Amino acid sequence: MLVRFAAFMVILSAAFSVAASDEIEALLLQKFAVQNKIDAERVRMFVNDSVAKAKEIKDTDPERGIDLLRATLNQIDGMKAIGASERRALFELIRSTVQELRETAFAKRREKASQRLDAFKDYLESSTFGARYAGRAGSDKWEPANFMSPDGQARVGKLIGLGTGIVTHRFGPKEIHVEPLAMPLLQVFGGFYVLDRHSGHHVFMTNREFYDTVWLPLIQEYTLEESALKPKLSTSDSASGAEARLRAIIDSGVYFLRALPGAEPIAGIGPNEDAFLAYLAQGLVQKGLPIPINRVYARELQDRLVGFSVQQWSAARRALYLLQARDVKVSPASGEFLRDETSKLLKSEYSGFTETETNRAVLYIFAKLN
Repeated sequence: MLVRFAAFMVILSAAFSVAASDEIEALLLQKFAVQNKIDAERVRMFVNDSVAKAKEIKDTDPERGIDLLRATLNQIDGMKAIGASERRALFELIRSTVQELRETAFAKRREKASQRLDAFKDYLESSTFGARYAGRAGSDKWEPANFMSPDGQARVGKLIGLGTGIVTHRFGPKEIHVEPLAMPLLQVFGGFYVLDRHSGHHVFMTNREFYDTVWLPLIQEYTLEESALKPKLSTSDSASGAEARLRAIIDSGVYFLRALPGAEPIAGIGPNEDAFLAYLAQGLVQKGLPIPINRVYARELQDRLVGFSVQQWSAARRALYLLQARDVKVSPASGEFLRDETSKLLKSEYSGFTETETNRAVLYIFAKLN
C-alpha cells in the first residue's frame, strides 16, 4: 500500500511539475509576443518618423533626406521584430520616398546646370539618373545644354526641343526659337547634338563619337589650312595629364567645356582655343560634318532601322545611350514599363515617329539592352 501511495505521489508531483512548466512556458511566450509587438511598433514609428523628417527637407535639402533614409534602412535591416510582409512594406515606403527625393535632387541639379557652367560640369560628371525619365522625356520637357553659336562662343541654358528646322531653348525665362544654323553645337549629358548641314538638322553623337569624327578631323584641318588671318600655332601640341584621365574627361564631356578654369589644353592648338572653336563652329555651318553621319552610326543601327530618316536614327541613338547609361536591362517583368518609357524617350527626341516606326525602334533598342 505504501509503495502504491508513493508511486501515486510521484506521478502527481510530476503532473504538477509539467503543468507548472507549461504555465511558465506560456507566460514566457506571451511576454515574448508582447515584447515583439512593442519592438515592432517601435520599428514602425522609427521608419515613419524618418520618412516624415526626410519629406520635411525634401525641397530644401533632398540629398540629406536621402542619406537619412539610407541610414534608417541600414538600422532596420537586421531587426527581427517585424515579419517578412511588414518588412517589405516598410522597405517599399523607404524606397518610394528615396525615389521622390531623388527626383527633387535631380531637378535641382538640372536647374543649376542650366544656369552655371561649373554646375553643368558637375551634372555631366556625377548626374546619375535620379528621375524616372531622362533627357527631355520628363514632366518638365527640357534638359540642361551648352549652346555654341557660329562664332564659337558658348553658354548654358535649357534645351526644350529640336523640331523640324528649329531649335527651341531658353536662356532665363524667355523661350526662344532659332534655326539650326544659329547653334551648330549643343552639348548635353553624354554627348552632342551636332549640326548636320546635309539634312538641316542636329544629330546626336556620344562624346567619344564627337571627339573621333568631328573634333579631331577639324583640328587636323585647322592646323593644315593656310590662312593669313589664322593666328600662328603654338609649338606646344601635347595634352597635359595622364592618358587615362584624358580619356575619362573626354568620355564625360568635361573636356569640351573650354571656358572652365584649368581646362586641359587642346592638343595641336596651344593658346589658340578661341580661334579654333570659331573655326569648328564655322566649319559645321558652312561645310557640314567632316565625316558623314552614316559613317559615324553603327551599321547595325542603319540596317535594323532601314528607311528611317537621319533624325530618327539620331533619336534611337540617344534613347539607347540614355537607357544604357542607367544600366537598364530588359526582362519579362520590366518589358511593358520599358516599352512605354522608351517610346516617350524616342518621341521626346523626334516627334515624327509613326506607331510602326516607334515599335521598330523600340525592338532595336531592346535587342541592345538584353
